Amino acid sequence: MHIAIVEDTPGDYQILRACVDRYVRAHELGARVDGFQSAASFIASFRAGRYDLVFLDCYLDEAGLVRDEAAPTGLDIARRIRTTDESVRIFFITSSRDFAVESYEVQASGYLMKPVQYDDLALALDRLGIGASKERTVEIGGESFDANRLRWARVVNHTVELHVGKAEPIHVRATLTQLEEALADTHQFCSPARGYLVNLDTVESVQDDSLVVRDDVPVPISRRNFQATLEAWGEWVSQRDEGEAW
Repeated sequence: MHIAIVEDTPGDYQILRACVDRYVRAHELGARVDGFQSAASFIASFRAGRYDLVFLDCYLDEAGLVRDEAAPTGLDIARRIRTTDESVRIFFITSSRDFAVESYEVQASGYLMKPVQYDDLALALDRLGIGASKERTVEIGGESFDANRLRWARVVNHTVELHVGKAEPIHVRATLTQLEEALADTHQFCSPARGYLVNLDTVESVQDDSLVVRDDVPVPISRRNFQATLEAWGEWVSQRDEGEAW
């Protein structure tokens, strides 16, 4: 899932970004979130099909509290989006409920009042099924699971042990190579050591000899794979956060 936040006021951006990040973590979406501080930077990055969800500030030039009548509004940007992309979901961020009527013109999914509250954002996204609609089902060894929720895996006694979310591990009769092939359509996974596979989007920190994934679980990094693992993680974080301007 790919999300964009277009907001030029630092305080409002930080609040919204914290809410979005919290929702992404809570639902283990494996989403990438791009942040933009101006209409121009977002327009330069946008292309049809790139984003699944866009949060647009209604008035992008109000950081200085003096409105520039010539500056594009969030509604202007939404109109431009709709000329090429009819499927992306748009949420407006506004300080006035009067904007709600105009939002229907561009088939917006809704609007959120500033300062954004997490419960309001979560309710809005839940109603759209965002938290449950992005599963990528992988089948291997007679078992199926959501690849986005796979945190790490390892080989144990001729089986592969899958750690999916917080549930108990799943043991499948398969090889790690077969698992890697099943996940071949993404660069989200890497092997930090022989017999291990890690979802880079769940890595919270890197230690001298391990990757620490969610819930403080250390996954070993071999000396041989250390540099390649660091590069893979760095590249993934860079791609995930591409466009982040704050």
